[in-house]
Amino acid sequence: MSTSATGMGSYLSKDESVFSYVFVNLDSDYKLNKTIRRNLMFVQPVQMVLANPPDKKAAVFSYIPITLVLKLVLSNNEIRDHILSRQNLLSSGDAMTSFVDGNIFKQHLSFFQSSKCH
Repeated sequence: MSTSATGMGSYLSKDESVFSYVFVNLDSDYKLNKTIRRNLMFVQPVQMVLANPPDKKAAVFSYIPITLVLKLVLSNNEIRDHILSRQNLLSSGDAMTSFVDGNIFKQHLSFFQSSKCH
């Protein structure tokens, strides 16, 4: 048996491999973040100032708004269709699968009058 590497592992370890330059254009945080914002589903974090004392650095925190995340996720037709199909699949009558299964919903007249609640 030969001790030299053969196959895909050998190819990938060569300097002239097609994968040698994959990350060349992502060699800084700035370039990576720019690529992510441009090419991937991304929700920009929001930064809020908690306190801004005159002689000190401002106290801030960052968060990602859940409403924007939900809009982004549900804008994908496959994800939205999967969620909606699970609701119908799980409706058996023996278990609560949604807020509409609750007694308050079933007994409150205004829920029955609005077509948006069904």
